[in-house]
Amino acid sequence: MIVPDAQKILLLGGTGFIGRHTERVLKLSGVRVLQFNRKKINWADSDGICRYLNENEPDAIICLASPNPRDIRITLADLNAHLSGL
Repeated sequence: MIVPDAQKILLLGGTGFIGRHTERVLKLSGVRVLQFNRKKINWADSDGICRYLNENEPDAIICLASPNPRDIRITLADLNAHLSGL
């Protein structure tokens, strides 16, 4: 398995070329894949990101996204803050 003991993986950028293939491999491995993309949640909405993480509680996060640099800085800061609080 790609991430040992992970039952639920949050895949950032799952709609791109690499993301689609990664999602397929994860699902074939029996992992529940959560999608998180700009169409579902505004990457600049820190409250929305934290709410999503709290509601879905992923075991691991794989980032294959390529948003604009400002968005990725905000997202990584929010993910770090959330994970530090666990």
